[in-house]
Amino acid sequence: MKEQLYTLLDEAFYVGLKLVDDAFKEEGVKDLTIVGGTATQAHILDLLSEHGKRTIDDLVQHKDVSARETIRPTDDYDLACSLNDNKVIHRVIGKLHGYPLDVDEDHSYHIDVVREGEKRPVIKVTSYGPDAIIRLNVSTKPKDLERLDTKWYNYFLEHAKPLNLSYGKVPLKMRAIKPEHLVAAKLTRYAPKDMFDIHTLTNVMEDKGLKFDYEEVKKILGLECTNQQRCTKTECFEEFPYTQKYGTFLNERRSTTARK
Repeated sequence: MKEQLYTLLDEAFYVGLKLVDDAFKEEGVKDLTIVGGTATQAHILDLLSEHGKRTIDDLVQHKDVSARETIRPTDDYDLACSLNDNKVIHRVIGKLHGYPLDVDEDHSYHIDVVREGEKRPVIKVTSYGPDAIIRLNVSTKPKDLERLDTKWYNYFLEHAKPLNLSYGKVPLKMRAIKPEHLVAAKLTRYAPKDMFDIHTLTNVMEDKGLKFDYEEVKKILGLECTNQQRCTKTECFEEFPYTQKYGTFLNERRSTTARK
């Protein structure tokens, strides 16, 4: 079966995320946070929509070129929260069976669960158009954080940024991992898709005049200077992991800024 890829510009993908968020909130999960590629999409759309002043369907209707060029499609929702009991995940998945959302009198969505499970359940979002088959990647504990010290897991959740998006009359108020924390996590892999996400997000932030905190990224990656005084000399970070990846990222950012 051919893999289908979506962005939050696709109404079914957007609505599916809202229904999943609603189900978690009904179970009392207050810190559900968008992470990964889904968070990249959400942050970029938050910026392009001027923090909710424009609706996502308005971006679609006016064929906003920058939106389509800067958003990488995916086939899953990347989510994180703090749970002591993973039975909550089973209850959430149970709620999603046939979960409805009426957009207007003639337009509604509902969800079917294609595959159950705690880590990678699969849902099908159905409306008048083609069904959207979407995987859920749900992290629930610090040990789920890969390649970084697990102490950052709760830190990321505690400092998540609230976003307000809307698609037509459907609002979506969710938390997303802070851009600096998202970039730090992606730098530990720095695969092609991560490189794309990192540079498009930081480019949009720069275009909108927002400051990106490079020091926060260095702190999370462990690139802290061993001297008493803080400095930016590459030699000071050679003994730490991810030095080369951060250096490549920083050089590419400088190159991009110089071309503008």
